[in-house]
Amino acid sequence: MAKPKTRDDFPSEVKELLARRAGYRCSICEDPTVGPHSDDERSVYLGEASHICSAAPNGPRANPKLTAAERTAALNGIHLCKTHARLIDVDVNSYTVERLNEIKLTHERKVRALIVGTNGEFDAGFLNSHETQIMHGRGEPSLSDLWVHRSVMQFRRGQVPLKRDAVNLIEVSREFLHLPVTNGPAVRPC
Repeated sequence: MAKPKTRDDFPSEVKELLARRAGYRCSICEDPTVGPHSDDERSVYLGEASHICSAAPNGPRANPKLTAAERTAALNGIHLCKTHARLIDVDVNSYTVERLNEIKLTHERKVRALIVGTNGEFDAGFLNSHETQIMHGRGEPSLSDLWVHRSVMQFRRGQVPLKRDAVNLIEVSREFLHLPVTNGPAVRPC
């Protein structure tokens, strides 16, 4: 006879969504939760999809009004490192539902700002379809593409990139990669 279900765990799709929305960083300490393994064919994953309102009826921050679907939804989850996943369940007085929601929102805004800039405005039309495909890992860059790896664009931790013009970006990239600086970069017109 099977035991009755006592908690509503997140499905794998929700766990992955929470990790991606958090940029694979703990929403509290912002440490990376994914990285390389000593085996070149593997990676290390140290993240946890933690419930804001408990997955169990008697757990930390339990809300009996939530349905099973609401308890397992991404809206009720936060991506944390193993340490903070444990801490929020041990120190419930410090990590209330309201505070965890605020932490999650603030962290996701920081991650989004790394992608679209601090003003939150994002013009999706500035990329052509080929460049969009490359960004999502479906295609190869051609020489005519302005394709710079994110580590080149953000080589100093804590700096949020602003909308940079292509010439400045190429100059910064060349300096970072120790490439010779030319009199004028060959950039195709927008």
